[in-house]
Amino acid sequence: MHTSHTFCGDMNSRISNMSDYSPDIDVDIPKRVNIDVVDNNHGKSLIEFLNDNKMCVLNGRFDQSRDNFTYVANGSSVVDYIICPHEHFTYSDNFEVITSRKIVDKHGLQYLVKNKSKIPDHSMLKMSIIISDVTIPVHTANPSVTPSVQKYKLNNIPNEFMNNDISCQELLDLIHNLELSRETQSTVDKYYDMLLSCIYTEMDKYLPKTGDKCRKSLKIKKPYWNGNLMTLWKEMCKMENTYLKFKGPYHVKQFLRERFSDSSKIFHKALRTAERQYNKKLQDDIEMVCTDNPQKFWDFI
Repeated sequence: MHTSHTFCGDMNSRISNMSDYSPDIDVDIPKRVNIDVVDNNHGKSLIEFLNDNKMCVLNGRFDQSRDNFTYVANGSSVVDYIICPHEHFTYSDNFEVITSRKIVDKHGLQYLVKNKSKIPDHSMLKMSIIISDVTIPVHTANPSVTPSVQKYKLNNIPNEFMNNDISCQELLDLIHNLELSRETQSTVDKYYDMLLSCIYTEMDKYLPKTGDKCRKSLKIKKPYWNGNLMTLWKEMCKMENTYLKFKGPYHVKQFLRERFSDSSKIFHKALRTAERQYNKKLQDDIEMVCTDNPQKFWDFI
């Protein structure tokens, strides 16, 4: 059995094209294509650590179309890494860097963005680990005691619930039999299922049901989010993607960075304005209700 330690996180290290392996010795490790051409002292220390411990970073060694900068703010850099030992590199696959804005866009979470919950500057790092010869035990509960989806009213539990002669005797028998039995997983599962059966029987007997009505789903959309904010959001994401993917001259890269920075400022200014206007209107409405009709005040809020 192989034991492997994989590290992931923000190292504050920019390693540029410094080498973290020996091409003549570590033949299974491909050459790293680094998109960040800057290094720093933390990066030099990280490379020294990797070479001393025969480890390497996964960034830049897989599909280049799925690689990206790991820190995106006013500028962009690679400071977050996934690190593994040289001998276990072949167990790694599907490395990918996903920016925070891309995650928000993919899952439709734009409505959660507001002035006090800003988008993270760091990207998400994702990978797959190839494993084999692994047996995962699967426990299948007894279907006869699996409860159907049913809700009960728990605000007024009667004293008789789990406190009558029959239920008390069942519980005592379960405890006694469990103490006498061998402590194997199958035995524990068996008596656990019997305990569930006892509890559900008591619930069906003493607790009233709530019916089939479901609670309303939680609304996550911010009430001040509008079409203009969505347009500005899409424009900002477009500018970010263009800036990060550009591989040409430095002065053009700087121009694209300024465009992305400007679009980000425009979006966040519009977001703050919309949130401020909504909160002001809400305060005015609450004050008006409190003054004109105090009885409806609590219903309003």
